[in-house]
Amino acid sequence: MFDENGQAVAAPGNPYALTFDPSYVYAPNQGIRGFLGLRFKLN
Repeated sequence: MFDENGQAVAAPGNPYALTFDPSYVYAPNQGIRGFLGLRFKLN
């Protein structure tokens, strides 16, 4: 729920008036990933 100025308003579903702010995402949220696999062939 937002007011006429676009600011979040506390409501029963959001009692602390929290919103998503993408400016806090300044780095990857996952570490380095590696994949390992095996291949076999049936004749």
